[in-house]
Amino acid sequence: MGISPVFKAEAASDLRQDVFKISLSLCIYPALCSFIASIFLGIYSNQGSLNGDELAAAFLKSGYYPVYMLTIALVPLLVCILVLCLLLKRKTTILSLKPSCKKSDFFSLLISGLIILPAGAVASVLSQKVLEFFEVNLSQIEVPSGRLATVIFILSHAVLAPVLEELLFRCVILERLRRYGDLFAVLASSLLFSLLHASFESYLPAFVSGVVLALLAIYTGSMLCPLILHILNNALSVTMILIGDNISNTAADLIYIGIIGFAFIISFSVIFYLRKEKPELFRFKFREKIISSGRKAQLLLLSFATIVFMVFSISIALSGAAN
Repeated sequence: MGISPVFKAEAASDLRQDVFKISLSLCIYPALCSFIASIFLGIYSNQGSLNGDELAAAFLKSGYYPVYMLTIALVPLLVCILVLCLLLKRKTTILSLKPSCKKSDFFSLLISGLIILPAGAVASVLSQKVLEFFEVNLSQIEVPSGRLATVIFILSHAVLAPVLEELLFRCVILERLRRYGDLFAVLASSLLFSLLHASFESYLPAFVSGVVLALLAIYTGSMLCPLILHILNNALSVTMILIGDNISNTAADLIYIGIIGFAFIISFSVIFYLRKEKPELFRFKFREKIISSGRKAQLLLLSFATIVFMVFSISIALSGAAN
């Protein structure tokens, strides 16, 4: 017996509303980041006559910068999570820390998830090559000066950001969208995750990483696995940024390639074993196809709130490329 047109229309209406609420809450992030940055720069600029690039360079070395890093890492994501949970109300599904799979399977999937490191690295290289071909400037991450600034830089980028991003994207957004199909939820949440990074060289790596993290959240039934891997991934990036400032580029590249190569061998070996011995771990449980894939993509991409979020993201990316 087929699905009634009324039921399909109701499902499409629910998806339209969910996508609008999710994208609307995400629009808060770039707006709030810009607002916080303007406040800190405004306060700091009142203490001197600097402006433009000189102001930005001096601000990075000031005592305000550690507080700014901590604020920008915590406040926008926390507000997004709070607003989204309020918009979705009680029907919000949040992933737990405790895995639903066996412990042995969890650790196997965790090790297989190390594929996020080489996959992200390949995506990053591809992005950089494409941008270089079109002569687009790559964004530069400023290395903080001072012990306190360095500690907060590590804390905010390697711990706080991954924790809050996992809460927002895997615990709330992914789980909410799974009612419309696992594959759609994985791709949609990963697309939105990549747009949040608002950088041309980060779009593809963030999307690839988002897919891996979302799949692991579904396979393990827990946010713990993607959370650990997200922290590990960011910690590696932060480490390479910090040590790259103290050693030669060649030595830094060799260390990075060695870590990526080791992660690839380990993760690929475990994936090969699991695919052979426990193929059920990698099987999607597809839900009943109430809404077609094309219709779901249309509802996601043509939502007014999603378009606004895309415009915010691309505008910030263009601004970063221009600088």
